[in-house]
Amino acid sequence: MGKYKPELKGEKEIHFHVDNKLFESDAEGMTALRSHLKNTLHNNQYDLIPEVMDKPAAIEAYTDKEKFEKLAEAHPELRKLQIELKLEGDL
Repeated sequence: MGKYKPELKGEKEIHFHVDNKLFESDAEGMTALRSHLKNTLHNNQYDLIPEVMDKPAAIEAYTDKEKFEKLAEAHPELRKLQIELKLEGDL
């Protein structure tokens, strides 16, 4: 939910964007979200409507290898340095 800003449509519909159908059908996550909204807003008279994005936001780099690949795209000299220093390929 931190990637996209939710929208209020009508009087009680909260539309929020998700990257794929897995998030849309996440019952545990939806229950936690409903509980948080109920406690924060002191209101449970709303409808949560997830909308799957056609083009998801940029994929985050989590592993060391993904982080290196992302950095190497922006700074090609890192690949050269990796080869010169004979560093492992699966950083």
